[in-house]
Amino acid sequence: MQDQDQSSEQPLFSLIKWVSKAFRAKLNHSFTKAGHNVTSEQWRILRCLWHKDGQRQQDLADVARKDKTSITRIIDSMEKRDLVVRVPDRLDRRQNLIYLTNKAKRLQEDLTEIIRKTALQAQQGIDPDDLETLREVLTKLHDNLRN
Repeated sequence: MQDQDQSSEQPLFSLIKWVSKAFRAKLNHSFTKAGHNVTSEQWRILRCLWHKDGQRQQDLADVARKDKTSITRIIDSMEKRDLVVRVPDRLDRRQNLIYLTNKAKRLQEDLTEIIRKTALQAQQGIDPDDLETLREVLTKLHDNLRN
């Protein structure tokens, strides 16, 4: 997107997508700059597993809002980078449980700090009350679209 006047004429959902894309690009750059071979998509999966290790692939897809094909591609890539392992579910052998490797566990603190710094940079110069209003409005938009 070109540097444009970000007036009310700019479609709201285009702005949301634009900001999201810029944030992901900044994260990818920051991860790479810090020497981590991780993408923002992979970080979302890591974050889910840091909260609860050993999740079904479908559960990760649901949380990350990815389709089956996309989550398989992401997990395959993470497996190649020694970030996760697939283990057959003992209760349902058709399912795999995804577990973090020790390498991925060691990344948590560093990647979380990169996320924190990137979020602070994105919010720089914005009044905290405006940020709270933005959260409320985005939550309401989301709720409206779910109904």
